[in-house]
Amino acid sequence: MKMRAGLAIAATVAVAACTSLTHTGGVGSGTGPSRPPCKPGSECATDLSATFCSISEPVVITVEDGGVDLVWNLDPGMLGYTFVGKGITVLQDPNNEFSPPRVTGNKVTIHDANTHRGEHKYDVTIQNRFTTCKALDPTIVNKGQG
Repeated sequence: MKMRAGLAIAATVAVAACTSLTHTGGVGSGTGPSRPPCKPGSECATDLSATFCSISEPVVITVEDGGVDLVWNLDPGMLGYTFVGKGITVLQDPNNEFSPPRVTGNKVTIHDANTHRGEHKYDVTIQNRFTTCKALDPTIVNKGQG
C-alpha cells in the first residue's frame, strides 16, 4: 500500500512540474516553453530528459547581442540514454551561424555566431539501450548583433 501511495505522489509531482512551464507561440516566436534570452557571457544551457524514449520538449532558445555557446545536457539520471552521433543537428544554416557540434558524454555544445536574424529548427536525437528515439525539432531564434 505504501508503494502505491508513493507512486501516486510521484506521478502528481511529475504532472505538476510539467504543467508549470510557460508556453509561447505565434508567428516568429517559435514554440515550446520560454526562457530568458542567451547573451554573450551568460550561461546558455538546455537540460533534456527522456521517459520511455520520449524526449522532453526543449525550450525555445533566443540569442541576442552576439555569439554564444549553446549547450544541451542530457539528464545523467536517465540511465541508458545517450546522444546519437552529433546529438544536435541544425537543419538549415544558410549563413553558417553554427559550428559543428562537440559531443562530450551527455553534453553537446554548438557555437552560435548570431550574426543574422532568423529562426533555425534543429533536431535532438537520443537513444536508449534498445532503440533510437523519435527526434524532436525545436527552434533557435537569432536576434542578431545588438
